[in-house]
Parts: sequence; C-alpha cells; structure tokens
Amino acid sequence: MNGKFYTFRWLAAFAVMLVLALNAVGLLTIRGDLRELSSTKRQGTIWAANQLEFELLRFSKSLALFISNDPDVTAEDVRFRFDILWSRQSVASLNMEEAEQDGLSDEALGVQRFARLLRETEDAVMNLEDGDTEDAQALLNLFAAYSEPLHDYTIQVKDEQAALDLAAREEIWYL
Repeated sequence: MNGKFYTFRWLAAFAVMLVLALNAVGLLTIRGDLRELSSTKRQGTIWAANQLEFELLRFSKSLALFISNDPDVTAEDVRFRFDILWSRQSVASLNMEEAEQDGLSDEALGVQRFARLLRETEDAVMNLEDGDTEDAQALLNLFAAYSEPLHDYTIQVKDEQAALDLAAREEIWYL
C-alpha cells in the first residue's frame, strides 16, 4: 500500500509539473503574440499607410497655400513636403511588398500608381519656383486624385489588422 501511495504522489507531482510547464509555454506564447500585435501598429503596414495618407494631405496643403501666395510657404517648403511624401511612399511600398504575398488588391494597386505619379512629377516639383502658381495648381490637381485611393488603402490595411488582432485575441483566449 505504501508503494502505491508513493507512486500516486509521484504521478500527481509529475502531473502538476507538466501542467505548470504547459502554462509557462502558453504564457510565453501569449507574451510573444501581444508583443507582435503592439509592434505592428507602431512600425508595420498600418503605420506606413497612415503616414502616407497624412503626408499627402500635408503636401496638398502646402501646394494650396503656395498657390494662394501665402507668404509663409515657399517653393522650398513645397519641395520639402514632397521629399517627406516620397520617403513615406518608399516605406509604404516596402511594407506593402511584405504584406501582399498573394497578389495586390485594388487599393494596393492605387498605392503603386501613386508611386508612379511621384516619379513622373518629381522634376516638376523640384523645378518649382516661387510664383509658379499655374504649375503648382496642375500638381495639386494630379495629387488630389489620389486622396481617396490612399484613404481606401489605409482602411483596407486597418481592416486586415483588425482581423489579425481578433485572431490573436481568440488564440490568447483559447490558451
């Protein structure tokens, strides 16, 4: 009887140790999932999409102020905003390549067309001089057409991120 008691205690201790080990593995998995969720919002595709849309708005605003002969906005300011917009496009393109493995959505194709617009208008923006309001108006018209497609891309990225967040929360709940 004593032998059975010790065997039972040994099995019970083993079962407790196994449960604790599985809980520890589960907690480490949850911790990794949470870290991944929080980092994608700060540096992933969703951040890049938001920044691209925001910088297009800032560039468009600088063009509009330049056209209205605002004394605080010069051609140099417009070029500066264009440089920032270009850099955000580069980051968005890199994130889009990583995220879009199975083909590009209509929204992502809009971002690619926007990159083409940046390349095609670079000389016009870089050669813009103070007082070139007609050229600035033509540029503003070209870029205004991309406000809605970039917004649609941002919404698509947020929807995809929300689905990933939901899946991660469900997995955490399961664990």
